[in-house]
Amino acid sequence: MFQRLLLPMRQQHSLQEAPQSRADMHFCRLFSGDELSVSLARHEHYLCGKLRLKPGMTVLHIGSGTGTIAVELVRFSNVKVVGVETDREKIMSAIARAEQLHMSDRLSFIKVDSYSELSSMLPSESFDIVYAVESLRHAPSFSDVYSEMCRMLKPGGKLGIYEWCWSAMFDPSDPEHGRFTEVFEATIGLPQRDPNGRSIAAAITAIELCGMQVLLHEDLAEKQNYIPWYSILEKALSDPFQSSDEAFGQQFFSLSRSAAYLLIQSAKSKLFTPMALFVAQRPME
Repeated sequence: MFQRLLLPMRQQHSLQEAPQSRADMHFCRLFSGDELSVSLARHEHYLCGKLRLKPGMTVLHIGSGTGTIAVELVRFSNVKVVGVETDREKIMSAIARAEQLHMSDRLSFIKVDSYSELSSMLPSESFDIVYAVESLRHAPSFSDVYSEMCRMLKPGGKLGIYEWCWSAMFDPSDPEHGRFTEVFEATIGLPQRDPNGRSIAAAITAIELCGMQVLLHEDLAEKQNYIPWYSILEKALSDPFQSSDEAFGQQFFSLSRSAAYLLIQSAKSKLFTPMALFVAQRPME
C-alpha cells in the first residue's frame, strides 16, 4: 500500500490556469473553465454562506496568514475581522495589506504563540463568528484548539471550519490504515495523533464536547461534477519550474514534493480530505 501511495501521478486534469503563487493558499473544488482564484473565492464564499454572516458582525479568523481570506470576507459580508496568526512575517504582511486597501477600520491582526492559548490573549465571548480554513492541521488534537474557539464565541455564535481529516472510508481499526497515518503525518510534518484522532467522527465529538451543537458537517471532496482538488498539486508537480522542494513549498504550505505525492494518493484512495466542513453553534445561555 505504501509503495503505491508514493508513486508519482501521470494523469493530469485540465485547469484554466496553472497554479500560481497565491498568499494563504488552500485547497478547494475546481470547476472547468474557472481560474484558480475564482475557485478559491467560491470555496471561501461557501463557508460564509453556511455561517449566515450579517453586516457589522465581529469575526475571528484563526490562522489568518497574510490576510487574503479575511479581505475576501470583509468584501463579501461587510463584517469586522480580527485575524490571529503564529507567523510574525505573515502578520506584518496582513497589516500592510489592510492599510493598502484602506480596510484597517474593519481588519486587525494579532500575533499569537499558539492557537491553544487564545482565551488568554482575547476576551471570552467576544465574537459572533469564529472560523478557520485548513489552519488547524498542526494542532496536537481537535479538542486542543476547538475548546479555545468555543470560548471566544458569544452565546448563539457560530463556528466554521475547513479541516484536514481522514475520510469516512478510513478505518482506525485497520492496522494498515494505522500504519499509514504514521507515514502520512511524518512525511507531511503533522503532529502524531492516535489513528482515530484525525477522523471526521473525532472532529464532531470534539465540537460536541465543547458544548456546541453541530449544525452541518460534510466532506466537499465527495461532491461530484468538479475537477478533483488535488489537480493543482498534480499540475505543479509536472511543472519544471517547481522541481525543487523549496520552490514547491513556497506555493503549497511548505509541502515537499514527496508530501504532495502522498496527499494525492491518499485522496485517490478515498482516505483523506482537506475539505471536511463543520459548522456548529454555541447554545444561548
